[in-house]
Amino acid sequence: MPAASATNQVGTVAATSSATQVAYPAASASATGRSAPALLPNLPLAPAVRATNQYFFKNSLTSGVADFSIYYGNPGDTVLVGDWNGDGRDTLAVRRANQYYVKNSLASGIADHEFTYGNPNDSVLVGDWDGDGVDTLAVRRGNQYFVKNDLKTGVADQVFVYGNPGDTVLVGDWNGDGRDTLAVRRANKYYVKNNLETGIADHEFTYGNPNDSVLVGDWDGDGVDTLAVRRGNQYFVKNDLKTGIAETVFAYGINIDAVYAGDWNGDGRDTLMVRRMEAEPESAGIPVMVYGTLRTGQEADFVVNGTYTSKRVARAPWAELWVTNGNPLRGVWPWAVPGNHGLVGEVLTFGPANYNQMIRKLDRWEGFVPGRSLNRMNYTREIVDTNLGPAYVYVATPWRQAQARAHGVLLPDGDFTRY
Repeated sequence: MPAASATNQVGTVAATSSATQVAYPAASASATGRSAPALLPNLPLAPAVRATNQYFFKNSLTSGVADFSIYYGNPGDTVLVGDWNGDGRDTLAVRRANQYYVKNSLASGIADHEFTYGNPNDSVLVGDWDGDGVDTLAVRRGNQYFVKNDLKTGVADQVFVYGNPGDTVLVGDWNGDGRDTLAVRRANKYYVKNNLETGIADHEFTYGNPNDSVLVGDWDGDGVDTLAVRRGNQYFVKNDLKTGIAETVFAYGINIDAVYAGDWNGDGRDTLMVRRMEAEPESAGIPVMVYGTLRTGQEADFVVNGTYTSKRVARAPWAELWVTNGNPLRGVWPWAVPGNHGLVGEVLTFGPANYNQMIRKLDRWEGFVPGRSLNRMNYTREIVDTNLGPAYVYVATPWRQAQARAHGVLLPDGDFTRY
């Protein structure tokens, strides 16, 4: 896609605001809290893109241009959204390893507050856990959660267990009591818990399709968080936690924007913000994120060594890393599997002279043949969202995902080089 525009133009498709039956195409299966890292469609080759530090905010659930935009942090930063000071407005924080830089206004400039929490590779959730009006962090390790009730360095105030280690986790105030709690997602079924305690779900429902990308927000201002599913740049909003069709449908931004939900103007209603992408320099196409034996210093790095124009360590928050026995090189196979522990790898860009050659070479190495049945392959090449922007990742096919979860080992930090 082209570089980000300096204007606030972010989509102009007319919205539909009625109870609409949606025909859902396949999309992503991951969302954590108020962000929606996405597994994107397998697009044709195009100029590579990476995240910028420019954000476009919309104060209504309608199609059209952004109401305002800002710059904050660095292009490679991981971004969190929350009401960090209790003023009723959501703002940004950027994460670098286990250090957080909080901004209390939607304006460019330096952070208002800094602190550290957890480990560099922890999966992080944002919520108002104690009902004081201020959002803070919780880190997830497997199905265990370490909740902190202030934005300070220190130990967790509460620890509990919920769901399974492989569950996708959402954060919201599901019953309107002013406290955020968890819901776990399994395919298109959601298991809602109304307190931060170990135990069974208080409520269950289905919405959308198993591969949907999901956002959480209080879309109608009634104090209860509900879901919206994303299809490209189209959003299907549901205002209750029940099975059924979308109540509002609209378009915003472009297909590979990173999307976040928040109450930007303090009116009690959550709306959207998109983080725009720009062209990757010195690259002829979408870069490739390698995460296993192809990484620097690993047994198969000879396949890519000396072929790329740039290499940067990256993290894909939508996925996690499982290993199984059987790799003749080192006794294990690495598998990228949907989940929210995070996947660490190296994003490689290739120049115009060898881009197509390297994509074909990597396809052969991973046994990926476009158009072949997924039941006959170990990996499929997908475009996924990383903290550096979209990249190709060789993701385990569904049958291999099932085998990895059943017989493999999860690497919680997502880093194959530490195995």
